[in-house]
Amino acid sequence: MKNNFKRFLLLFYPLTNFFFRRRMQEETYLQIAKYGFVGGLGTLTNYTIFNILKYLIYGTIISNTISTIITIVETFLLQKFFTFKTKKKYIIELCLFLALASIYYIADTSILIFLIDRIGISSLLGKAVSLIILLPFSFITQKLVVFRKRLN
Repeated sequence: MKNNFKRFLLLFYPLTNFFFRRRMQEETYLQIAKYGFVGGLGTLTNYTIFNILKYLIYGTIISNTISTIITIVETFLLQKFFTFKTKKKYIIELCLFLALASIYYIADTSILIFLIDRIGISSLLGKAVSLIILLPFSFITQKLVVFRKRLN
């Protein structure tokens, strides 16, 4: 079972394979599973709020901004206390998380503008594509930058 889970992760997340090939430990596999759960919840929150706001005639940028802010708060708390279980360095982790969330937001908004406003695909599909593209980036940066184990 454990080897099948590892093969699944390495098959569907080539960036994870690239960054963790030599040093993936059991803890990392568990974190990937927890990240998937929390990320799925965050994705559902982001996707739902974005599309509700878009349906209510808000523009792409406003809808994405509001849904992203709500998702950032939810995701930071769950990733910190559930997935990576870090106890200290709240300010450092929050600053790093917000900095990376800003980069993620810019990338997400750029992809959405391109797919929805320029190409003309539906907001439902555009948001799904954007989230799938950015998911591996999000896990790797949170694991290696934001919530990495620091020496006191």
